[in-house]
Amino acid sequence: MTDHALTSQRLTDPWLLAVWPGMGNVAMGAGGYLVEKLAPHPLFTLPPGDFFDLGQVQVRDGVIGPARLPENRLFGWKNPSGGRDLVIFVGEAQPSVRGYAFCEALLRAAQGLGVRRVLTFASMVTPQHPTAPSRAFVVATSEALVEEVRRADRDLGVLAEGAISGLNGTLLAAAAAQGLEGVGLMAEVPQIATNVPYLKASHAVLRVFARLVGIDLDLSELAAQAARVEKGLLQLIQQLGAMAAEVQQQSGAEGASLGEADDDEDEPDLREQRAREAAAAADDEADAPASPLAPAVVAHIEELFLEAAQDRGRALELKALLDEHQAFKAYEDRFLNLFARPETSEPPPS
Repeated sequence: MTDHALTSQRLTDPWLLAVWPGMGNVAMGAGGYLVEKLAPHPLFTLPPGDFFDLGQVQVRDGVIGPARLPENRLFGWKNPSGGRDLVIFVGEAQPSVRGYAFCEALLRAAQGLGVRRVLTFASMVTPQHPTAPSRAFVVATSEALVEEVRRADRDLGVLAEGAISGLNGTLLAAAAAQGLEGVGLMAEVPQIATNVPYLKASHAVLRVFARLVGIDLDLSELAAQAARVEKGLLQLIQQLGAMAAEVQQQSGAEGASLGEADDDEDEPDLREQRAREAAAAADDEADAPASPLAPAVVAHIEELFLEAAQDRGRALELKALLDEHQAFKAYEDRFLNLFARPETSEPPPS
């Protein structure tokens, strides 16, 4: 798939923006909006090679459809103002294996188009409330490049330390190894929104990107879409707050009932002994280090936080899962306080 009219022209000092699916769909939300607004021309499709495996097949009326691997397409955009041009890469999925080699293949194709700078978008998951602004941060392949990007947006933060998972970081490392400049823009995503398109973060990275590239990009439609997502998340929080209160009330009623029965049956000296044992056990539990949860367990917990909005019984399942892994203490604020009704809660400071 090649647009010969475009490739016959030389792109002017193009930068490559590469986007893939990820948490909060930050990159794909931003990249998709950019493609919609700029209407770049399709250049070609990067062959899947041996980087992808078939995860599922489609079925219609009982018939298995043809195998289809994820597509990886490149688009070219000529700046009508005569300024910098863009190459936009949109991948339907991140590679199953050999991610670094895939990045090298993408960079070879980009360099063939004259690309000397590479940009990626990513999410930064935080415990912020959905009503809080999504702050943007930058990482780059040199300190000078970090400062250049910050001059485009003085509100931009710098990631002091940490790690970037997936190809959003791998591509930048591969670019640096080939002598190319690399910039990563990240924006905050609430923990509750990791599995939904969090367009407020997409808006945050696109705002910085447009200023850095020097293009006039209307972000009003994206802002309106982000507001609708935020409204849905607030409704979800309301529902989870009601469920948390219900679970807490049920637990308190059951505990009070059991306590009354025990008090009636126990002798005074036995009750005193049990109280001392309980206090000692609580001290031991407080001193004991918490065991890290397996990634699969964490993923299941996050999934239940979201699914509970559709089925009130899921809150009970979530509570049972947290208790099973002795993790309720770690998630207590999210379960009981973060999911309070918006009119009675305050978002964390931005």
